[in-house]
Amino acid sequence: MFPSNPCSSSVCAAPPDDRDARHISLAGFGDDATSRLRAAHVLIIGVGGTGCAAAAALAAAGAGTLTLVDFDRIDASNLARQPLYTPADIGRDKVAVAATRLATQHPGIDLVPRAERLVGDALRAAVDAAVLRFYRGAIDGYWPPERAHVENGYRDIVPAWPRVAAPRFEVRANWRADDALDYLASWSSVRRCRRATGQDPVGACAITLRTAWGPQRRSVRWPLVLHSFRRPSTP
Repeated sequence: MFPSNPCSSSVCAAPPDDRDARHISLAGFGDDATSRLRAAHVLIIGVGGTGCAAAAALAAAGAGTLTLVDFDRIDASNLARQPLYTPADIGRDKVAVAATRLATQHPGIDLVPRAERLVGDALRAAVDAAVLRFYRGAIDGYWPPERAHVENGYRDIVPAWPRVAAPRFEVRANWRADDALDYLASWSSVRRCRRATGQDPVGACAITLRTAWGPQRRSVRWPLVLHSFRRPSTP
């Protein structure tokens, strides 16, 4: 519940140039790690003192997509600690200004500014989006063909007997972020991805998921699909 077209709501720029040459030349980094960095999606909640520094470092390094979330506007008191802003920016949304500055810092990354307070439904949506980006992005192509049946709730299987209405069931759990990451790591597609690439796709989304999740336990639910059929009586 990972990005099809981030340019529709983000600040998008030109393709990356050779600025990653130093990354590629580092021992233990190379082309594979550079590709993973470009494919990474990091959620930064709060573009204040720490958020500005983190966003600037990630943008300079070439992290593929940065989602910036902050409901606040720039104040004069911010300028001493938040170097992405200038006096001319006072009164503007932090995320809008930050996204524009970071786009000029590295023209090969995508930036998604969200001027909102990330609580309640918005926070749940951020967690779901992080998992979906992982599901649709990092491990896409590593699921077996039969996964399509799970996706559509087995509705494309034609039964030999008449259907009978079945009750709905779901599994519920209260998890911390690391519990959710352990669950993602258990997926068969993750194991296939590890064998094929030698990389751990769960690690690439861990920062974003932990940031959105926070330190507390959260309710996790997933449906169980049940199809019932009535066997015709025999004469």
